[in-house]
Amino acid sequence: MNKEFVNIIKKVSILIIVVFIIGIMSMDNAMYIGFSLGGLGIILQSIMMYYDMDKMLTFKISSKKYVFLSYLKRYTISIIVLLILINYSERHFAFGILGLFSIKLVLLIKILKEHIKKFFKKFLEKNI
Repeated sequence: MNKEFVNIIKKVSILIIVVFIIGIMSMDNAMYIGFSLGGLGIILQSIMMYYDMDKMLTFKISSKKYVFLSYLKRYTISIIVLLILINYSERHFAFGILGLFSIKLVLLIKILKEHIKKFFKKFLEKNI
């Protein structure tokens, strides 16, 4: 697997564990159940997408049917996770959506961190 992809999955896993611990400490089961299920769903989807892309590039698969079925598998996971959580409560559902967006949060933080480093590097070069 790609080293950067594995690093992102590790950071998402750490975020899920942190939210899980905060949810247990605050005794908010909607937080740790919803966010954890959503986060696990997005990790599973990301790994599936990685292997699908690898398979398409390795075997030169350009079939629309294969691409559609891979999307369908990944979105089915999201739907199943959200249907499970909506049966508990609206709060579980909301935290599940946040869990499904956890990988986007990790990527956003990574990009912002890189831009801030570049900004301060340029700023220090101009002023020194």
